[in-house]
Amino acid sequence: MRKRILISILIIPVLVYVIYAPYWNGVLFFLFLLLLSALASREIHLLIGKVVSFRHRRASGLWFVLPPLLIIAAGYTNRFVNASPCAMLYTGAAIVAGMCVLSLVRYGLREGVHHFLIISANFVYSGVFPLLLQLLHGEYRGFIFIYFLFLTAWVNDAAAYFIGSLFGRTRGILRCSPNKSLEGYIGAFVITMIMVNAFNLIFRDGFAPDIVQTNVMGFCIALTAPLGDLGESFFKRKTGVKDSSAFLPGLGGVLDIFDSVLLSVPLYYILVQHIF
Repeated sequence: MRKRILISILIIPVLVYVIYAPYWNGVLFFLFLLLLSALASREIHLLIGKVVSFRHRRASGLWFVLPPLLIIAAGYTNRFVNASPCAMLYTGAAIVAGMCVLSLVRYGLREGVHHFLIISANFVYSGVFPLLLQLLHGEYRGFIFIYFLFLTAWVNDAAAYFIGSLFGRTRGILRCSPNKSLEGYIGAFVITMIMVNAFNLIFRDGFAPDIVQTNVMGFCIALTAPLGDLGESFFKRKTGVKDSSAFLPGLGGVLDIFDSVLLSVPLYYILVQHIF
């Protein structure tokens, strides 16, 4: 626990600066997303490799990592060329089509379809979801929206852990994560909603949504963030590992740290971009 707290204290200020740094259209945040995507894809490939046999392990690893990086790079490039919003959609469709063709050619029809579905799921999780973060960051004062998402998801995750450890009595409600408790989820939800209202008061001059909209977004993140943690817990249980990797001692891998954030991105992006 001490190691986890120490590493968090060292990393969080760096991440805060990376998200805020305004020069050259947020190039530091773009590089951060590339690193996040590459490491997440690598961890997913290694975990899936424990239960699925890849005949060409190095080549399959490349197809896990490269397509997500390409779609994120396309999103960042779009800032400079002012292309149509459909340009990224066409880019993504071309990447997916290329993955499909190569999978079928390399593995044959039956096994190729299986590998294509696995690689496509990773493409969405490790590529499209970070791309949505990139698009949010490009909005006016977008760094505040990113702060709100990261803070809300991580507070929810941490509150569930600490409250469940201290006061959790009703455990085993979910098979994929039997150590999680009902008290932890309820306490995390309450603390998350308190935090989002405090965030709105602190950033009321720069955070566009009003108090109702802020609570709606916080409510949605409080619902989706635990799903990210549960999904990864189920994934790790199937592969028989405790952490997705040993990338950060005490915290685990990239998937362990950003699972709740990544799964919260799609709904959050819709709320920010198309409703609020």
